[in-house]
Amino acid sequence: MNEYKIAHLEMIQGVINRMGNNSFIIKGWAVTLVSGLFAVSIENYKIAFISLVPIFLFWWLDTFFLYQERLFRELYKDIILKDDSNFKFSMEVSGYYSNIDSFCKTLFSKTLCYFYGSILLIAIIFIIYLNPIFEHINIFFLDNFYLCIKTN
Repeated sequence: MNEYKIAHLEMIQGVINRMGNNSFIIKGWAVTLVSGLFAVSIENYKIAFISLVPIFLFWWLDTFFLYQERLFRELYKDIILKDDSNFKFSMEVSGYYSNIDSFCKTLFSKTLCYFYGSILLIAIIFIIYLNPIFEHINIFFLDNFYLCIKTN
């Protein structure tokens, strides 16, 4: 394999690694920010609604990085299969959109739906529990959780 081709593949692999790392960092920020908003919203239930905004924003941003990672993986595969004689250092991925799932399919991929869907479900339960409109709903495990927070 040509040394230029190897260098190009290393560049693409670096981009793929950064996209994966960005996705990991975004997940950490999503959990941290939403947890912080939950902690603050115990005193003021209206803040709990704000926690929905970062969930959807981080979900969209994580989808973007996963989508870009998939595009660069297709470029990587294509570079491996190409002939070494007419080699160009191209990072253009626009020709690979048809090879991967659409942005919407990526948005609702299993990995992202399980992660952000579970955070969203927890947020909705938390909002229902804190909202005085839903006082008559008794969710046993949340009562114990709330007591645990209040006593500490």
